[in-house]
Amino acid sequence: MNLLPKTSTLLLFFLSFMTVTSGQLLLESSTPYMKAENTAVPADSIYLVNQVAGLTVRTSLQGSYIYEWLGFNNNSDSWDIPLAYGTINTYTPSIEGGILLNIRDINSDQIISSYRCWIFVPQILGASVSIEESTCQYLTFVGTAQTRNLVYYDLDGNSHIVVYPLTYSISSSQGIEGESKDEFVSIEAPFSDDEYTLTVALPALGKSASSEPVAHTAFAVRAMIGHEVIKPEVPNEGHMGIVSGSAPLEIRFTDNSKGVVTNREWRLGSISSREKDPFHVFTTAGRDTVRLFVENFETGCMDEAELEILIMDLALEAPNAFTPNGDGVNDQFRVYYRSVRKFKMQIVSRWGRTVYESDNPAEGWDGSIGNGDAPPGVYYYFVEAEGYNPGEKIKLQGPVHLIREK
Repeated sequence: MNLLPKTSTLLLFFLSFMTVTSGQLLLESSTPYMKAENTAVPADSIYLVNQVAGLTVRTSLQGSYIYEWLGFNNNSDSWDIPLAYGTINTYTPSIEGGILLNIRDINSDQIISSYRCWIFVPQILGASVSIEESTCQYLTFVGTAQTRNLVYYDLDGNSHIVVYPLTYSISSSQGIEGESKDEFVSIEAPFSDDEYTLTVALPALGKSASSEPVAHTAFAVRAMIGHEVIKPEVPNEGHMGIVSGSAPLEIRFTDNSKGVVTNREWRLGSISSREKDPFHVFTTAGRDTVRLFVENFETGCMDEAELEILIMDLALEAPNAFTPNGDGVNDQFRVYYRSVRKFKMQIVSRWGRTVYESDNPAEGWDGSIGNGDAPPGVYYYFVEAEGYNPGEKIKLQGPVHLIREK
């Protein structure tokens, strides 16, 4: 067999007839391509193409040279198939396989440089899939691709099989997806029974094959907490969000967990509950954490979720004026409040007459006395409130201006 000097020059394929120099060789292509790893001779490029037609191999070295193009002979394990010889520095292959270019001195016929590459048309003939591992956390599939064997040779004439640069992807009837660069594809453990199909592909070449679906019976669980604030919103009561606000904060929790749940436990502060959708009233100021633990007793799969609740401290603020003119803006004297357990408000005129009293912080004075309107002017308020925490008390007093348009 013929032994040829090793070279570090690569052959590159490009789309849409783009030509880029790499070492001493160029390749022009009108079709897509991708590169496979050459583990035997890294300097010799292996290219996978849709078709051989439309390829042109070109050397960037031009001048007074002889260009000898040879093909690899699988029968003799040598580069002895004449392809082209002369002063033309291009070659258009008609079949796949190995291509060798010897650049010879035009006078002495001595070889100056040699470059090699391999061109193949790959085929994905089929695919199959099986479940490798199923746990409470993940589901792993192993895929198998049936491909056409592509054989190339090293400098000693030893044969090697091209490793296809495949992608493996999983899809299900319920829209679950996963992808990997090797035959193992993992997805999050599903919570319902489903069928899964593996697709093996060479994306750059648009080639693929899909397996028959494989069925999986789900057994994982995922804890998920839903909630609804039952307490109606009051315009002058302070809140900071859906699960943050003024005591008493009344919340209906729902178990929105996925999977087959045979056991559950809620922890609502110091209270435990096994109800599916418990109701709880939060009164203690500060942060509290609601936790839900779920289990599929038959499989031993468990999960937990938590939701932070914020109850704000006692607070009171009073305005210094209001305009009861019926325009819907500042029509009542109301205090801004948070987390009030006990409340008392009294409003008096400048002569000490009580014009309004209330023990409900959600209510306010509308500027009336009896069945008539109170005259504009200065009035005085006295407010006392107690919170839900021990010793929480606030007292407010001061003037408020009742303003009416003339």
